Amino acid sequence: MMTVRAMRERSRPHVRPVLPLLLLFVASAIPLRAETPGLSADEVQRLRDEAVRLINADRTAASVPPVELDRNLSAMGDLFCDQALKHGLRGHYLTDGFSPFHRCAFWINGTDYTGQNVCSTFGVNGAVWTYDQLAPKLREYEQMMMAETPPNDRHRRNIINPWHTHVGIGLGWGPTGIRMTHEFANRLVAVNEIAREHAIGSAPVFGGRILDTKRFDLAGITVFYDPTPTELTPEEADRHDSYGLPEEYRFLRLLLPEGRFYTDTRSRGDIAMSEDGVFACRLFFWNDAPGIYSVMVRLKERAGDSDTQIPATYVCLRVFAPPAEGETATGLK
Repeated sequence: MMTVRAMRERSRPHVRPVLPLLLLFVASAIPLRAETPGLSADEVQRLRDEAVRLINADRTAASVPPVELDRNLSAMGDLFCDQALKHGLRGHYLTDGFSPFHRCAFWINGTDYTGQNVCSTFGVNGAVWTYDQLAPKLREYEQMMMAETPPNDRHRRNIINPWHTHVGIGLGWGPTGIRMTHEFANRLVAVNEIAREHAIGSAPVFGGRILDTKRFDLAGITVFYDPTPTELTPEEADRHDSYGLPEEYRFLRLLLPEGRFYTDTRSRGDIAMSEDGVFACRLFFWNDAPGIYSVMVRLKERAGDSDTQIPATYVCLRVFAPPAEGETATGLK
């Protein structure tokens, strides 16, 4: 049995993953929107700050902690808004077929669990936007989302979700309208470095550390499987007005002491855990087809409802068929 220490040391591969062009996005390659026609860099930043101020005012009213503006999440949101404007899209998907979870994982190498709100203004022709025109729109969007009522209030619930710690504000505008996104993140776990591409049949080590061990315990890990995303037409992408977790998944459980077993599986479990919040386990890719496996670490509050589990990570790993004899991984499409 591999110990937590050994697994932690082995879970930091130094091999640079080879990603297809569709996935070749890293944080440093996505610029944060600065000066644009009609607005200075300072005015763009003021728009982001105002959006976060509005969010935190509503969070304070709901008695939940404030969120912090995140530069990389904002850059990801900017790129999304630009592409949505280009293709006239109003939902959570672009033509690459990625969900918001996939974008965070592959565009900026994100590891946090995320939630996206999208707001749009349409039917504008030839508008040149200024700060004084855009700032009221952000306030209008916030008021519209907070005015939602159950059960159709997913944007409102996202804004006041108590587990969110950070947010990116994506902005895009042009002659056809405006796009704004909230890119929320639950930054509660530090994930060890792990390659983002693996061959079917491999069993990489996944590990990390709970950031606040006085508040949270590890509840378990869920591993999801998605087929490889396919390109969508703008019409197909626009029909995706919501998104959710994949339907195919497996649960990983905490490792039990020697001599104890889970009654339903007769196994001791999967996840080694230390008292300082460090955890590690092996991942197994059960589907023989290529696709994306996503790893969600679930936490629970020590002083809270033991049945409430908090999604803390969404680490996406692209799994591919091993190259045929004579081929190399760089030749994969």
